[in-house]
Amino acid sequence: MSESWLSFFSLLCYLEELEEEAFSKFKELLEQEVLKRQLEPLSVAKLVGTSKMNLMRVLVKKYTEKQAWEMTLDVFEQLGQRHLWEKAKKEMRCKINPYRKHMEAKFRLLWEEETCLPVPESFYKETVKVQYEDLKSAFTSDGTSSRPLTVVLRGPEGIGKSTLLRRVMLDWTEGNLWRDRFTFVFFLDVHEMNHMIETSLVKFLSRDWPESWEPIEDVFSQPQEILLIIDGLEELKLNLMLENKTCHDWRQEQPVEIILRSLLRKNLLPDASLLTALGPSGFGKSSLLQYPRYITLHGLSTHERKQYFSHFFLENQAVEASSVLRDKKILYLCQTPLLCWLICSCVKWQMHRREEPEIVGHNLTSLFVSFFVSVVRGGYENTPPKRSTFQIKALCSLAAEGLWSQNFLFCQEDLERHGLIGYDVSLWLDLRLLRRHCDHISFAHQLVQGFCAALFCYTREPKDKPTCVVYNLIDLAVSGIWHMHDYFPQLRLFMFGIPSLRTRTVLGTSVGLKLGQQTWQELVLCLRGFIEKEDQKPNYLDLFSSLYETKEQKSVTQVMDRFRDMVVHIDSIRSWVVALYCLTHCRNLQELSIYVDNVFSEDSGPVSMKRKRTLWKKLCLVLKASKKLRVLKLDNCDLSDASLAILGRAVAHPICQLETLTLESCNITHENCADLASVLLCNQKLTYLSLKQNPLGDEGFEILSDALKHPNCVLMVLMFEFCCLSPISCHYLCEVLLHGPPLIVLNLDSNVLGEHGVCTLCVSLKNPLCHVQELRISGCLLTPSCCEEIASVLPINHSLKSLKLGYNEILDAGVKHLCVGLTHPNCNLEMLTIEMCGLTNACVKDLVSVLTTSKTLRMMNLSWITLDYDGVSELCKALTDPNCVMDLFGIHIDEMDEKSKMLLLSVEKRNHSVAITDELSLFDGYYKNDTMN
Repeated sequence: MSESWLSFFSLLCYLEELEEEAFSKFKELLEQEVLKRQLEPLSVAKLVGTSKMNLMRVLVKKYTEKQAWEMTLDVFEQLGQRHLWEKAKKEMRCKINPYRKHMEAKFRLLWEEETCLPVPESFYKETVKVQYEDLKSAFTSDGTSSRPLTVVLRGPEGIGKSTLLRRVMLDWTEGNLWRDRFTFVFFLDVHEMNHMIETSLVKFLSRDWPESWEPIEDVFSQPQEILLIIDGLEELKLNLMLENKTCHDWRQEQPVEIILRSLLRKNLLPDASLLTALGPSGFGKSSLLQYPRYITLHGLSTHERKQYFSHFFLENQAVEASSVLRDKKILYLCQTPLLCWLICSCVKWQMHRREEPEIVGHNLTSLFVSFFVSVVRGGYENTPPKRSTFQIKALCSLAAEGLWSQNFLFCQEDLERHGLIGYDVSLWLDLRLLRRHCDHISFAHQLVQGFCAALFCYTREPKDKPTCVVYNLIDLAVSGIWHMHDYFPQLRLFMFGIPSLRTRTVLGTSVGLKLGQQTWQELVLCLRGFIEKEDQKPNYLDLFSSLYETKEQKSVTQVMDRFRDMVVHIDSIRSWVVALYCLTHCRNLQELSIYVDNVFSEDSGPVSMKRKRTLWKKLCLVLKASKKLRVLKLDNCDLSDASLAILGRAVAHPICQLETLTLESCNITHENCADLASVLLCNQKLTYLSLKQNPLGDEGFEILSDALKHPNCVLMVLMFEFCCLSPISCHYLCEVLLHGPPLIVLNLDSNVLGEHGVCTLCVSLKNPLCHVQELRISGCLLTPSCCEEIASVLPINHSLKSLKLGYNEILDAGVKHLCVGLTHPNCNLEMLTIEMCGLTNACVKDLVSVLTTSKTLRMMNLSWITLDYDGVSELCKALTDPNCVMDLFGIHIDEMDEKSKMLLLSVEKRNHSVAITDELSLFDGYYKNDTMN
């Protein structure tokens, strides 16, 4: 075993760090080490008074550097000078590190073979400059964090996550990154681990460890100086989430998934740092990570995409090649380095054949089709069609089997089993569809393998025997929409995109590849089967993206017609486009929830605001024209003033059939209320409107109140929770209650109404023209005095069935007033909620009177009332009284003592009609139908 030892001068520097007492002890122990190793002895007399410099001179004369340092390190350990031992060992490793040299050669070769980087390194570094600097500074040794760091690169497939992981590994080997932070960086390739059943961490890492160097086990004694890079987590064969078994011993052999799970959870080498990458399909694994820090990789800017082209081609070709970017669809699609490489490769082959550069691409599949056709024509142009077709099918068969078995590295045996041998393998390598990966072969990128796998499913001929791989891939593609096994979402896009008429025509005329319709029919059948199960909702955007990829209108309509309700999250222009396309073909939709996030903001992306407004207008037109759509929810949407105006015009149109509209948390102000008022005036089908959590203010409510009083307004449910209303709005509301539509539900929760506002409201509530059945005024700064006025409403208003007064400081005095009204024979109230109202034992007697007297009150919520055992006992007696008609009684049981808990729980045994609960959600709404929730 060859070691790299420090000089004698360095040894003197370490001796200088010893205090005199420690140095004296050092000399004594050094003498013993000399005797133990049977080396030339030291003179004891000379050592007693010798200085550190003189001791170093003695060691130079008598021993080699290796002998001197070995004894010194052992003595440091015996002295308890562990920090000196660790410092010296680290310095030795960094001086000449055979492992670092070996990995430098390995990753330099991998870097030169990097698929998407036929461009200068300087250009690549500029495109990831921000993320690289974030990575560089993330792992620091300044001691500011008490935890070893876990960093995750995130971004879509093809964005360059694995490329950046390999780049930082190469930079570390060259001493350009984390030189003083990590003594060792290990790269765990999950694709290689997929070929293993069991291993230990040390056994797997030993594969790259120089045999002639120090034992790898010694490295683990300093885990804080180790960084583990894990690449390819999304392609792991086994599911890390299925069980919780972990291991703590890096020497112990375990199944691969247990090793990885233990590393991610920090059960294994908890003091080591971790760097990995996750795309959308693998982001569920982030729940395994301990306090991860995320660094997001973004796509190439428009300028960088054009630069990529200019770097890819020779100077005299660049101008001609870049002409394809005049097509804005192509320029938009090539946002990642992978897609830029695909398009450039395609153009390169076209120019090689002296053809005009042209890419027919409106979606991801069409780009891959153009790339695949250009490559195949470039390699098999002079080959008999029968042979080229055979080789295409052989390549696609390898991709399909590999994808299903989650194998992305292929050995010679795999290639031969599919008929890929000799010349043809070399040709695919030269064409860059395949690439070498050490002793194995892989596709140029996992997306290329995914495309070829999907293509294989459509190359079946009627005479071919059924293959389980095809059926499995169909199920894999569809089940991912329902959140099951979605480890390769692009497969789904290719499976839906390939059978389009345009794709079939291109593949047939250009490379003689005939595609059958059998797989498409089976795919649609499988999709319908999942829809009809209805036990779980799909990810609608994944479904929309898949159907958009094919654009076969008949099939899209057949699928979309099966949905009655949907929840769609729009957070990008892409998601908007696919949602708009599919909703246009949805004829039976009755309820739609849309969440628009970060689309209308100024920093939402490069797409012009005009383009966004056009898309929004088209969407609103679809919603307006939908014949069966009754419920539209646009809660938590980031809408601009212009977009709200467009929506208002659509919903106000006579052909709009909407009955329920919710616009909660949409930042609607008084400036937008005129548009909403027009909806109330023009749409005589709208019976439910929710504007919760919008800063309307009194000014906005005044505008709406004018429309609410109009004879054309037919609203029955009005939700104004947390809308910045004051007592001023209560004056407008009184007019609405007397002269407006017959409102059944009125929600004014969390507005500063106060005593004056509520008292004003009660005047109208006593009027026979008021038909409100549910009134919500929780959190409105009510006082005990308010309750006397509210109590006076109860015997008079026979319509009122539900009253919610929680989160108001009405106190025991307020409850006393309420109970006067509740015990009145003419009171018809059925639900009362007075949780968090500062109640105590003092109001129990009044509550007992209500429980044993009222013939209508069936639901009451007293959560967070402060009671002692006697108070609880009195309530329990009332709840079990034969005259009590209570069905649901809310009280915060966890806050009670054990004796009180037992007493409350016994109530249900004695009175089977009543349920005791601390679930506040059970009191959320009195009305449970579609429009009154």
